[in-house]
Amino acid sequence: MKKILLTLAALAVVFGTYAQKQFQWGTAKWNIQDGAVYEGVADLSAKGGITLTFPNPNNFSITFF
Repeated sequence: MKKILLTLAALAVVFGTYAQKQFQWGTAKWNIQDGAVYEGVADLSAKGGITLTFPNPNNFSITFF
């Protein structure tokens, strides 16, 4: 039983390492233009606020497992 659990743990580490090498973040992008001027926080919120996104060029999905 111990050998089976050890083998399963080793396989999980191998597959986890392989998945980690395949993951690649893209360049971060803001949703606002350079030099944009806002009158205040209400104006900024009305235009959608500020968000930072990271494209995923490999379409890699991140899950709990």
